[in-house]
Amino acid sequence: MAHESFEDAEVAALMNRHFINIKVDREERPDLDQIYQLAYQMLAQRGGGWPLTMFITPDQVPFFCGTYFPKQPRYQMPGFLDVLPRVAEFYASHKDEINAKNAKMFDAPPSSVAAATALSLAPLDAAARDLAGQFDRVWGGFGGAPKFPRPS
Repeated sequence: MAHESFEDAEVAALMNRHFINIKVDREERPDLDQIYQLAYQMLAQRGGGWPLTMFITPDQVPFFCGTYFPKQPRYQMPGFLDVLPRVAEFYASHKDEINAKNAKMFDAPPSSVAAATALSLAPLDAAARDLAGQFDRVWGGFGGAPKFPRPS
């Protein structure tokens, strides 16, 4: 979709007319990717994937999503040029319905959401122990060269 749609002037104009567009790199922000993949699973009732297209309300609650949308309809999938105005129109004419459904979703999260959001200090404690054992007390930093952090 990056080359097929996001770099296309026609698609960009349509996206910018109706939406505030934010591209999230899953390698740079795995935390956000996990949130939106889980939202996709809840909304679509199936496993997610990439690219992930997520439409969210101004208060950051997802209401429509999909994985790959070709620019034009093909492979029994709607085209992105068709999806964008339909989502914009649906949001404009069904805001109350969307907000009501979103409120219900947060009132009673499915057990998978509750399990995914349960926090424990055990991983942080284990990481602290591992890092303490790798710290170079003479030259500083962790382990051998190079001493600067690497991207995750």
